[in-house]
Amino acid sequence: MSFATARPFDNELLGHRHDVGQTPLRPRFRGSRLDQPVDFPEEVMEAFWAEKEAQFGDDWDRAKEVVWALESFGIYLTDISPSNIALHAIPD
Repeated sequence: MSFATARPFDNELLGHRHDVGQTPLRPRFRGSRLDQPVDFPEEVMEAFWAEKEAQFGDDWDRAKEVVWALESFGIYLTDISPSNIALHAIPD
């Protein structure tokens, strides 16, 4: 999986806007945190991940790859859903 910076540094936002380099993967960064993962009790996180697995169904393994790849860059998504990690073509 490859990532590319889609736009140059934005001085007003103090950051880059990133997109996944290969279509149809298009994560949206609404509700993301930088360099600091969420800190919820283990049972809350277990329920959260079970819900995400149900939401993504057969696409869950691929969605987890996207989440983990972003985390490797210090980007922690808190709003993980099929509408925010679109694994299939989205009409423009």
